[in-house]
Amino acid sequence: MHFQPDSIQDAYYIQAYTSTQVTIAGQSFDKSLIISKDAVIKHWPVSHFTQLQDTHFLPILELKPEIFLLGTGSNQHFAPAALLQALFNNHIAVECMTTAAACRTYNILIAEQRPVVAALIIEQ
Repeated sequence: MHFQPDSIQDAYYIQAYTSTQVTIAGQSFDKSLIISKDAVIKHWPVSHFTQLQDTHFLPILELKPEIFLLGTGSNQHFAPAALLQALFNNHIAVECMTTAAACRTYNILIAEQRPVVAALIIEQ
């Protein structure tokens, strides 16, 4: 799906996505990644939801969002609270959804200038 944002100034946003790729700032990514208004962290080392460990969320803590979107691939999965405890302890709201839904939701929130970070699992 391709997006045409109305106005997202000085922020990374998702231009397009498929089940195997996400396009940001004209660059296509085929590996899982983390995106925020100011940063794209390439090659987040998770290629399937079942691989998630609490240490995978450390980069999110460093970005200090208010909202964290976890794109869990083509199927929606809910991460166990124990994995997300550090995020909860830092008062970060967590939403788990398919990667496609996370892409759409991220763009909406970034357009509203909300402090959001998305981790997108791109399944191999």
